[in-house]
Amino acid sequence: MIERGQPWGRQVPAPTGMLEIHSDAELADALERGGSQPLLLCAGDLATGLGARTTARDDASTPTLRELPIDALRVHLDGRRVLAVAHIVARSLNWLHGPVLFIGNTGFVGRREVVRRGHPNDGRFEIVDIDAAMGARQRLMGLRRIGSGSHLAHPLVKSTQATSLSRVLEPRMRVWVDGRPLGRVRELRVEIIADAGTIYR
Repeated sequence: MIERGQPWGRQVPAPTGMLEIHSDAELADALERGGSQPLLLCAGDLATGLGARTTARDDASTPTLRELPIDALRVHLDGRRVLAVAHIVARSLNWLHGPVLFIGNTGFVGRREVVRRGHPNDGRFEIVDIDAAMGARQRLMGLRRIGSGSHLAHPLVKSTQATSLSRVLEPRMRVWVDGRPLGRVRELRVEIIADAGTIYR
């Protein structure tokens, strides 16, 4: 886990036989399987938060890579367990209405930076709660502000950090884990797994 004021990861000789990872879900699956094959993170929201990266083929001429430890999120959905590396999003079918819950190991969803301070190896995750009472117009305004690199403070939006979370979703909400739709959920629990794996960039 990264310490305040300390560099994150280390520069190492590029490993051989790297597995290219092109999505957050793919990375979560690789960590869940375990194994010793080095993981080169090429794409996904976690990768977006870390900046652009080439593919393994392009790295053939690069003698060193950055070796980075990362946290993961153990997610319990009505008793079902899955692993996440980037984020969990719980909302209604239309995000412009109803409550929205964002839990992130990174601050990005697509190209939008939802949370500025999100770091994938700080031993905690970010939580953004949007109250159901927030109107569609205000949400659209906030989305534009996020897209432009600025954030809109609003009393119906709460932002916190945690190492664990337990929430009963009322009403049941649709949940996406690392971009994968996993259906409607009532009971959601999330726990941080510090230093869950290592990636190369």
